[in-house]
Amino acid sequence: MTDNLSCGEKGEPVPAGLVVVRLAKLSMDAEETGRAHESHFTLSTEDQNSELKSLSVWVRALTPPHVAREFMEAKKQDYRLVLNLNVDDIREVNYLPEAPVPPLDVVWDPLDKPDSDGHAGIVGLMRPNNAPKAPYKNLRARLAQLAMTEILPLS
Repeated sequence: MTDNLSCGEKGEPVPAGLVVVRLAKLSMDAEETGRAHESHFTLSTEDQNSELKSLSVWVRALTPPHVAREFMEAKKQDYRLVLNLNVDDIREVNYLPEAPVPPLDVVWDPLDKPDSDGHAGIVGLMRPNNAPKAPYKNLRARLAQLAMTEILPLS
C-alpha cells in the first residue's frame, strides 16, 4: 500500500488504514504512564490560524517521527513523545451518538519543504465561537485514549 502512497491535495482525505503521528512534548507523567493526555490534541495558535484549522500530524509511512521532529527546529528536543493513531479510529470518534457524520477527519496538508510529504491534519477539533467546550474536550480525550505512545531518544 505504501509503495504508491504520496501526499494528496490540501484538504483531500488521507487513505484509510494508515497511521498518523502527532508529536508532543514529553512530560514526566507521559513518561511514567506511557499515556497521552487530552492536552496533546489541543490546536496550537498556528493550527488555529491555518487554512484548514487542523491539528498537525504526519503520515508515518511517508514521514517517520524522527524526520517529522526535525521540522520543530530549535524546539525539537522537547518533542520526544510520539502519539500513533490509526486514521480509521480517528474517523470513528464521535461525541454525540445521534450525530449523522463523525466530526473528525484526517486530510492532507502539504508543506512546501523537503521531506514533508507526510504532513496532514486532523480537522474537526476547532471549537466554533459560542459552541460548548465539553464536546470538544471529549473528542481530545478520546484521541488520547486511542493513541499508542513511544518516546524518541534525545539527539
